[in-house]
Amino acid sequence: MHSLPPPTSAGVEQVQREAFSRMFRQVTKVLSFLSPLPVVMVSLGLIGDTSAWRRWCVALALALVGVG
Repeated sequence: MHSLPPPTSAGVEQVQREAFSRMFRQVTKVLSFLSPLPVVMVSLGLIGDTSAWRRWCVALALALVGVG
């Protein structure tokens, strides 16, 4: 019966890096999709507000979401 050679530390580190990279990409996709949601929800709630400073804040927040 042949046994497999023990993995080298460089090989283990490479596998760990690839797994971490894959998880990081998945998390960033989810966060990039969900991050504008609170800003949009608050902005929708403040659409009919008559206060000028709140309108400016909503416009600034929406502009930042658009740029992001």
